[in-house]
Amino acid sequence: RAMAEQEPTPQEATKHSAVTSLCAKAGQFLFGTASGRIISLDESGVTSTYEALPHGHAPIRRLAASDSGLVASTSDGKNIVVWEAGKIVGESNAEKRPLGAVFNKSGDAVLYATISGDVFQVPSREPQFKQYLLGHISCLTDLVMTADGNYLITSDRDEKIRCTLYPQTSEIQSFCLGHTMFLTCVASPPSRPDILLSAAGDGTVRLWELATGNLLATHMIADPGEAAKKPGGGGVDSKCVVTGMAYHDEVGVVVVSVQGCDQLY
Repeated sequence: RAMAEQEPTPQEATKHSAVTSLCAKAGQFLFGTASGRIISLDESGVTSTYEALPHGHAPIRRLAASDSGLVASTSDGKNIVVWEAGKIVGESNAEKRPLGAVFNKSGDAVLYATISGDVFQVPSREPQFKQYLLGHISCLTDLVMTADGNYLITSDRDEKIRCTLYPQTSEIQSFCLGHTMFLTCVASPPSRPDILLSAAGDGTVRLWELATGNLLATHMIADPGEAAKKPGGGGVDSKCVVTGMAYHDEVGVVVVSVQGCDQLY
């Protein structure tokens, strides 16, 4: 499978390289590092590393996985790479730097957002054919598809989350508004397509009702290093930027990566 055997634990593998992106699918966690590596972690705790470096040593900014086992990755370059069993099966070059990628429900297409605020769709295995879907006025930061394949969720740097019908992307279902700084990532729990999660530069992870855009809950992420510097080490009000987020459906937990940190929370 072109994947290294007997890899170190995620903590050892990322000891000198911060985690920059996360993805969870079918009992497996995938995370990208600042050195351009993609590492997988299964339920038994076994890790393996994708050997190829199509993004060079640029940070892996976003990861996405399909139910059929395909994985898509983006970095600071202009290429979108599609993987299967650790091997590259497709690659596309965008006109503008892609900031996020996601598969549709069938897995036969990859949707990606660009720095210019546009969203395009390309076939998973023949990514040279591009279709325009929608656009934001502001720079996009992430996108995600609900598990039922009915909604495409996009976030931007103007603190706005848009929930759009798919494939009828000209119809908007709702907006989720409440973050006080730029959005960094969004996630949709596979078993709950009626809700979504978001994280932003304001240091919060928020839970929303998709149909109405209503805010259901807010959790502040505190930087443990900064908190430890406070008198008594009990401070929890230090904000930090969440760079990646994944929801593990089988155990019901949210895992996040934090800017400049080699730990997951």
